[in-house]
Amino acid sequence: MSNNFLIKKELFLQLRSLINSCGYGHEDSFWGIQFEQLGIESINVKNPVFHSFLERSQVFMVKSEKALENLLLLKMLSQLIQTC
Repeated sequence: MSNNFLIKKELFLQLRSLINSCGYGHEDSFWGIQFEQLGIESINVKNPVFHSFLERSQVFMVKSEKALENLLLLKMLSQLIQTC
């Protein structure tokens, strides 16, 4: 799940909770798509995250591939939501 964001409970309850059944990565992108569809503007706050260690290249690449696959799935879900 995403972290480092602030949202009113009423708005959060409007969001589709299909994310739980999806894979790794881009949950925040999916929420952003839903915000856009609802006409809600988001504000980005500069709040960088610093990692205390780096992953091995192979682990990073596997996670990146999974995140891209999930992004495609979430895009298809958002298109499906628009037609409902």
